[in-house]
Amino acid sequence: MKSLKIVIVALLLFCLDTSTVYSQETMKIAFPLSPPWRHVTGGAIDGVDGILMKALAEKLDAKIEFKILPFKRSLKEIEMGRVDMMSGLLYRPAREEFLHYVRPAYKNRSNKAFFVLKGKGNTIKKYEDLLPLKIGLRMGVKYFPQFDEDARLEKYAVRENELNIAKLLKGRIDTFIVSRAVGEYLIKQAGAADRLEMAEFGYSKENPVYIGISKKSPWAARHKEISAIFEEMTRSGEIDRLIKDYFNRNEMPVPPYK
Repeated sequence: MKSLKIVIVALLLFCLDTSTVYSQETMKIAFPLSPPWRHVTGGAIDGVDGILMKALAEKLDAKIEFKILPFKRSLKEIEMGRVDMMSGLLYRPAREEFLHYVRPAYKNRSNKAFFVLKGKGNTIKKYEDLLPLKIGLRMGVKYFPQFDEDARLEKYAVRENELNIAKLLKGRIDTFIVSRAVGEYLIKQAGAADRLEMAEFGYSKENPVYIGISKKSPWAARHKEISAIFEEMTRSGEIDRLIKDYFNRNEMPVPPYK
């Protein structure tokens, strides 16, 4: 009788152990804030990337858990497998060591802009004009290959883009680089649109932006399925509709992303 009770208890514990099922059904998303693509409104996840990730999770019949982390920390969490996915990733071969890229890209263009003090937009007309300048950027972020790999440039990294706005206004840097849509949004939010402007030079070539899946995530085994679902969302026009609806709803111009 005693042995029967042990078997029954063991079976009950087995049935109650849902950790494996939970890890397969829950999608943990690293969410480095970068409005208007990734931000929080009224305590709720918002922005284009948040909307896209929710739509993808719904098609996978998955729960979703957003983790707000700095960009560099998000990459580390992906590498370690402590989160499953993140968006906003440019392609870099080194990153393929620890993540799968979900193809196709959801943005094929991510224009990079340099912002300067009002009246100094013409001081950066070409790439070489960056050489004598102190340039602010965001820690862990890639912008475009020539800039990323240029050891001649004097670069100063911060955890969040908002800090570069403050540093530029205080004269601690000469310019900062950021995605154009992000920079315009943050400068407007900071009430600094009358004190800062975009430099004449910027990067506007094709620069695809992807979702990535950690190779240590339970979802890695389904990365081909996820890419197929995302490809269908792109082909059907659903991705374009979600992006345009977000900007139109918030009365913002749709940035060039294709």
